[in-house]
Amino acid sequence: MVPEEDMVYSNRYIQSFKNIYMGSSVEGSAIMVVAPPSTSHEFIKNFHSGSLSKRYLWIYLLAFMQRHSLLNLISELTHVDGADAKSGIRNLNRKIENFSGIKVNTCFTDVSDFTQHNQFYKFCMKNLGVSEHYKEVEDKMDVLHSIIKRKVDERNADIKRDWTVILGLLSIA
Repeated sequence: MVPEEDMVYSNRYIQSFKNIYMGSSVEGSAIMVVAPPSTSHEFIKNFHSGSLSKRYLWIYLLAFMQRHSLLNLISELTHVDGADAKSGIRNLNRKIENFSGIKVNTCFTDVSDFTQHNQFYKFCMKNLGVSEHYKEVEDKMDVLHSIIKRKVDERNADIKRDWTVILGLLSIA
């Protein structure tokens, strides 16, 4: 029984069918199937072993793992030391590779051919704040990159100045 509207949205739950409600938050996820005891629909009777365990659980875990991977990366970025430009660039490059791997391997627009699965994925992504975490990582990396680039430029200018002085002294000698 598909609801009259596409999906009934709330900040707390979505309704994929008239009798199936789904909620998702940082603390966990829940799916409630409301059916009369005398229902003869196999889909409803077997929802826990069919759609739930084979699709919705994995969709939630995908969004959940993205969240925790990004939170870990954010934590690591707060500890990147920009004092030493050479090691800072190396660390930042490693973090960029990690971030690229997370984004390429786990971030999708759609995860299924079924609208209900895609809507649940988007709902989980929204409620778990995954998009905001992606943006936060990108912003932090941009700031760190500009700081480290400035330090590399200063270091290169110092080296160039030193070589100029050395070559000047050698040419005088």
